[in-house]
Amino acid sequence: MSKLVTPPVEGRRHKERVRTERDQVRLVLERNYLGHLSVIDKATNFPFTIPIAYSLANDTLYLHGAAGNHALSLAIGNPCSFVVTEVSEFVLAETMFHHSINYASVVVYSIGKEITDLETKDSLLVNFVERMYPERSKVLRPNTKVELLKTKVVSLDLQNASAKVREDRLETSIKDGLWSGTIPIHTTFQNADALSQPMLGHCITKKKAVS
Repeated sequence: MSKLVTPPVEGRRHKERVRTERDQVRLVLERNYLGHLSVIDKATNFPFTIPIAYSLANDTLYLHGAAGNHALSLAIGNPCSFVVTEVSEFVLAETMFHHSINYASVVVYSIGKEITDLETKDSLLVNFVERMYPERSKVLRPNTKVELLKTKVVSLDLQNASAKVREDRLETSIKDGLWSGTIPIHTTFQNADALSQPMLGHCITKKKAVS
């Protein structure tokens, strides 16, 4: 069997944007929640890519899905890649050719390893929920053994990973009536408790109306 050669993580174009330091890779991963897992489906020899949520612990990514998830199953013991992309700004230039998007991304090359120990899997799923919404796991019932068995967790180490950051800003200007500049993109999170209040009020009103 030929030796597995991992693709280069240093990048081929715009190498000045590449960050191979582990803390820079983690920074992008910690800010995001969803990535794309790519594997080779040996039945067709085609690349197979799916969006999938992840959690992060130490220097390892953990992907979660159903026990029968096809892509996760293909990743176990096989080479795969995982990509996370975060869009931060639209760059509106004076020509279409120079329009662009500022972003931060991470590319991971790894071989998937399945987590089968139920106690470890349970801890990872709690961590997954906590990343989505801190303290949420404390108000939920514990995972059942059946639920843990129905869940597949696959780990990817970050040994071969790099980040790439494009942050080229345009100075705001108006030329011949055409505005050029950089437009920031923001993601906002709402508080679940605040969102639940109108819903609870609706349920109470509806109950009173029925009675």
